[in-house]
Amino acid sequence: MLTTAQQRDRLIGVLCAIATLMVWSGFILLARLGVRTTMAPPDLIALRFAIAGSVMLPWLLRRGLGGLSWPRAIVLALLAGPGFAAPAFYGFVHAPAVHGAALMPGTLPLWTVVLAALVVGEKITTTKLLGIILTLAGIAVISFPDFLAPDSRGMSGDLLFPAASLSWASYTVLARRWGVAPLQSAAIVFVLSGLICVPAYLAVWGPRVLSAPPIDLLVQGIYQGLIATIASIMLFMRAVRTLGAGPTTLVTAAVPGVVAIVGIPMLGEWPSWLTAAGILLVSAGVVVTVRGAIRAGVVPTRAAQPLPPSR
Repeated sequence: MLTTAQQRDRLIGVLCAIATLMVWSGFILLARLGVRTTMAPPDLIALRFAIAGSVMLPWLLRRGLGGLSWPRAIVLALLAGPGFAAPAFYGFVHAPAVHGAALMPGTLPLWTVVLAALVVGEKITTTKLLGIILTLAGIAVISFPDFLAPDSRGMSGDLLFPAASLSWASYTVLARRWGVAPLQSAAIVFVLSGLICVPAYLAVWGPRVLSAPPIDLLVQGIYQGLIATIASIMLFMRAVRTLGAGPTTLVTAAVPGVVAIVGIPMLGEWPSWLTAAGILLVSAGVVVTVRGAIRAGVVPTRAAQPLPPSR
């Protein structure tokens, strides 16, 4: 029997998991909206890391790299910074939001399982293999119409989304192997990515992003720079503390469904029957893969994970 304090703590954990789902879904919807209206991918990337990096800079200055070497810190920053953001934002130029929702969060457990097997020798169990097969089947169903279309723009987006997910999964596996705590890795990624991306952006495009409408600049700046980055980490970590890493990670299975529903009134993007079927397969693959990882002891039921994907 749970005490009143335990019940309250569990309720807070559930609410944080739901909020995390909303933040990840909102990241995808607003990124697609941004590149369809007033901002290009470089603008969104610069905003994301300029704001998140500035907020996390005092924390990093106080704590330092936490014993992590500079080469490893730069590798983590490149993977979870521009390595994720560039293909993700450019993918939304070419493909609808629901494709990004299925092919980024949906492929993250797949890539993580495969990379963990290659890098740290974790076994791919029958359950995890079934999850991988379901995910790959969903990807094939979603991408099949774009593969047949004479215009390859949609297909290029469908390839960029898994590339972004692969970069994030590589970061996740390496951060876990090198023993980097979540907030430590967040500070490293956002600050170093800001130092890399913002000067490069200014050198090529100047302060172009400031020419966007003020309301767009405000919404995208707050969401991409604070909510989809720092706030999502806090929510995810709070949910993990109560519910466990495995159950919290399962939230990613619901992201494609939320994006598909909200994307209709917000973006006017109606998923086809094939896309809907692919979403179901990918979501099932996420659930099976994560459950397989929990049973194998790879995803602890009570442990903090590295940075969650802000998608």
